[in-house]
Amino acid sequence: MARYIKFYLSVATISLLSALVFSPPASALSGSDWQAGRIIDDAIFFNPNTMNPGDIQTFLNTKVPVCDTNGTKIYSGSMTRAEYGTSRGNPPPYTCLKDYSQAIPAKSPDAYCGGSVSAGSKSAAQIIYDVAQACGVSAKAMIVLLQKEQSLVTDDWPWNIQYRSATGYGCPDTAPCDAEYYGFFNQVYNAARQFQRYAKQPNLYNFGGGRTSFVQYNPNAGCGGTDVSMQNQATAGLYNYTPYQPNVSALNNLYGSGDSCGAYGNRNFWRMYIDWFGSPNSNIPWAWLYEGQWAYSNSARTQTFTSVPTVVPGGKIYVRVKARNMGTQTWDQSFFHLAASRPMDSVGIFADSTWVSNSRAAKMLENTISPGGIATFEFALQAPNAAGTYSEYYNLVAEGRSWLNDLGLFFTVNVNTAISPSNSTNTTLGSGGILNKDDYLLSPDSQTVLTLQKDGNLTLNSNFKSVWSTGPLAGASRVVMQPDGNLVLYSLNNVPLWNSETSGNPGSQVVLQTDGNMVIYNSSNTPVWASYTIHRPDHLSYINTTLGVGRLYPGQSIETADRRFRLILQPDGNLVLYSPTRPTWATGTDGKQVSFLAMQPDGNLVLYDKSTRPLWHSSTSGRGSLRMIMQPDGNLVLYNNANLPFWHTSTSGVL
Repeated sequence: MARYIKFYLSVATISLLSALVFSPPASALSGSDWQAGRIIDDAIFFNPNTMNPGDIQTFLNTKVPVCDTNGTKIYSGSMTRAEYGTSRGNPPPYTCLKDYSQAIPAKSPDAYCGGSVSAGSKSAAQIIYDVAQACGVSAKAMIVLLQKEQSLVTDDWPWNIQYRSATGYGCPDTAPCDAEYYGFFNQVYNAARQFQRYAKQPNLYNFGGGRTSFVQYNPNAGCGGTDVSMQNQATAGLYNYTPYQPNVSALNNLYGSGDSCGAYGNRNFWRMYIDWFGSPNSNIPWAWLYEGQWAYSNSARTQTFTSVPTVVPGGKIYVRVKARNMGTQTWDQSFFHLAASRPMDSVGIFADSTWVSNSRAAKMLENTISPGGIATFEFALQAPNAAGTYSEYYNLVAEGRSWLNDLGLFFTVNVNTAISPSNSTNTTLGSGGILNKDDYLLSPDSQTVLTLQKDGNLTLNSNFKSVWSTGPLAGASRVVMQPDGNLVLYSLNNVPLWNSETSGNPGSQVVLQTDGNMVIYNSSNTPVWASYTIHRPDHLSYINTTLGVGRLYPGQSIETADRRFRLILQPDGNLVLYSPTRPTWATGTDGKQVSFLAMQPDGNLVLYDKSTRPLWHSSTSGRGSLRMIMQPDGNLVLYNNANLPFWHTSTSGVL
C-alpha cells in the first residue's frame, strides 16, 4: 500500500536529543524568545546567497578543528572510540564533515529546484552551496538542518550512517529510513527540494504559511499541543518536516532536555541558527518568495499548458507570475519590475513588444504591494525564430534600489515548426490540428475524452466507457483535421487508414460536447459529422463515483455523490484525493509527464507517463477485475466483483 513519507524525528531520535547537553553561548537565549509561529522568516530561509563555498568550508573548519579520524580518543572507561565503533559495526577511519567529499550525479532544473547541479567529485561545502543555489534555500539553514538531524557539523568522529541519512529525509517515525534516499548529496538535495515543495504546494501538507494549525508537543498525543498561527512558509515547512513544537519544559531548558513530553527538533533548529548565524527574523528591505507561475496558450489566460509549452517560431506564450513581498519595503508599480536575469540586465531571449523594455518583462498589475502582500505579473513570451528548446531566468528588481534574492524562476519553451496539441486539455481540434498517439481532447466537463491509443485505435470514451472507436488500425500514427474539412487517421507513411468523409468543408473543427457527442462543425457552425453518442442533455451535472477497467486523463476526476470527496488526476501529474478541507492522499508524482491513470484488467491501478512507463501503481496485479470506488467516508477503495477490498488509501473519515 502506498504511504506518505513523513519527515520528522523518530521517537528514538527525540529521546536521544533530549539526553544531549549543549553549552550555551555567553549571551544565552531565553525560552521566552521563542515564537512558535515564526521560527525563521522566508526571506532568511529561502535566500540562497548567504554563504559561498569558502564561507561554508571555513565555518565547518571552525566547528571541528581536529578530527578524531582514527578514533583514538576515549569513549568510556578505557575503551577508545575506535573500539566502541568497531563493536557497533562502525570501525575507523572517521571522516568529519569538513573533510568529506563525494562523487555526485548531475541534477537538472525541475518545478521545485530551478537551478542545475553539475556532476563531479565535490566537498561537503561545495555540495551544500550547489544545492542552496539550485533549490533556492539558505546554505545556513541547510547547515543547521544537518546539525539538528545528525550532529554532523560538530561531530569529530561521525559514522557512515550519519551521512547516509544526513538530513533525515525519507526517515518516518514508524519505519526504517527509505534506502532510495541514502547518501549525503541525496539527503541534502532532496531535503532542500522538499522545502520548496512545501512552499509551492502548501495545500498538500498539514501546515502552510498564513494558516492556523494544531501542533502537538510530542508524538504522544496525550502530551497535548496548541494551535499555532504560521506566520510564513518557512516556519510551516519546518513543522511539515518535524511536526512538533517544544513544550514549556523544553523551553525552560533550551540547552538540555525537558520532561517526557518534550520534543526538541524545531527548538534546536531555532536555537542553533541564532547561536551560529544570528537572528532568523528578517530586516531585509527587498526580498520575495515565489507564489506560483503559469503558462497559457491564449492572451485571455484561460487555456493552460500542461507540459513544457510548444509553439511555432515567433509564436507567443502568455504567462503569469505571483510573488510575495517578504521585505520591509512597499513595492510600487512605478519602479518594481520582473526582469530577465542571469546575467542581470540581459536582453531577454523571449522579449516581446509588450515588455517594459527588452530586459524588463513586466511591471506588477497592482499599484502597490505592502510587506506580506502578493504581486501579480503578466506578460508574453515571444519564441525565437529558430527551432529548439529555450530557457530563461527571471528575477525581481526595485529599479534604482536593488535586485532581489534570486529564487531561480525560469520558463522553458519548445519551438517547433509542426505543432500538435500534445496531451492538451483542448476541447476542439481546429483546422490543421494534429492528434498524435496518446494525445487527447477533453470535453469542458472532463467527462468525454478522444484519444489515439498506441494500438492505433481512435477512441471516444464517455463516463470512462468506450462509446465510439475506429477499431485498432496497425501503423496508425496521427489524426489530422485537414484544412479541407476531412478528419483523417494517417499511418507513419502518410497512408490514410480512416476518414470522416467530410472533405469540401474548409475550416471545419472537431468539438467534444458536454452531452457526450463528438461533432465536426464547418465554418458556418453547421454539423457535418457526429459520433452520435449523446447520453444525456448535459454532463455538467453528472457525477462519476466509480472507475472500472478504463482510464483517467489529466483533468478528470471521480467524486462522492455529495461531491465532498474527490480524486483528481491533476494537470501537474499528481493524483490527489481531496477532502472538503484539504488533500488527504497523493501519489507525489507532480512535475512528471503523466499520460493517464489506468484501471487495468489484471487489477492493477497504474499511473503511466507519456512513454507508457509506470510512475506509480497499487501493487494489485493478479487480483483480476477490480473497480475503484470513491466512498462517501472519504476512502478510495479497489473492490473485486465479490465486493472484497484489495487496496485503499486509508483516508476513511479524514477531513
